[in-house]
Amino acid sequence: MSLSQKIEGAGVTGVNTVDAGAGAGAGAPDATPKAGKVGKQVTEDFKNQGQDILSKMSDDEKLALGSKRDTVAFKGVIVDPKSNQSIKKGNRVEKGKVVMGYVLKFLEDTDIPFAPYSKFAGKNDKLAVVYPEKSRHVTAGSTEYLNVYEAMRLVTRPEYSGMFTGEGSEVFIRPASSGSREVPLPTFSSPGAGSIKDNPVEAAEVINGEAVVKEEFKASFSGWFEKKRLVGGDGKTTKKNKAGDSAMILAAAFNAYFDKRNNEAAGQQ
Repeated sequence: MSLSQKIEGAGVTGVNTVDAGAGAGAGAPDATPKAGKVGKQVTEDFKNQGQDILSKMSDDEKLALGSKRDTVAFKGVIVDPKSNQSIKKGNRVEKGKVVMGYVLKFLEDTDIPFAPYSKFAGKNDKLAVVYPEKSRHVTAGSTEYLNVYEAMRLVTRPEYSGMFTGEGSEVFIRPASSGSREVPLPTFSSPGAGSIKDNPVEAAEVINGEAVVKEEFKASFSGWFEKKRLVGGDGKTTKKNKAGDSAMILAAAFNAYFDKRNNEAAGQQ
């Protein structure tokens, strides 16, 4: 059985519906779960799907997981200069900008995803892109600007399996959940000190109060700004090793989810 068949057989659909109405009736307490609990359940269901995919892999397939992690180096985040958000740094909360992509350096020739942000989507929806995705070739030594979807689509490939470790800069995927999301939002985190959001790169310049996307970001990021105008190892069980295991599980689930979205879009053409 091929890896794609195993992924398909795992039944990755994005989310398992929480039955909020069971047991509710006249005189019964409100059984609707709070958004935080729904979000946590979505994440747990998603991780279970990823674990199921990994369990169906052959030993050879498992050995290949993460084999190219050291060929991509994380260099920073790309932000929207017009959108603010709070950033937690240790015990402090600081003002920051919304992350809309990542700067990655490629240490070998690589075919990477190309999926521009769609302008027909909700504000700040980081997985809303033009489907089906395409591909573009980058050469060894090049530094590229990928939107969130493109970067997460790349890092969840089996050869990276949820982590980039090139040039000594390690990042791994982690889920951010809410009750309103179909699937958790994949984000990058680092096991080291400091924040990956330090020294961000802005994808646009603010001119007369409007965000004007920079030339080098137009291909993948223009839709983001257009829609905003339209809609307003040592074997020990360490924290680091646990993060790697979790990243591998999440990568399998997200990779299957992204495959599903692209296959659906291709079938509609």
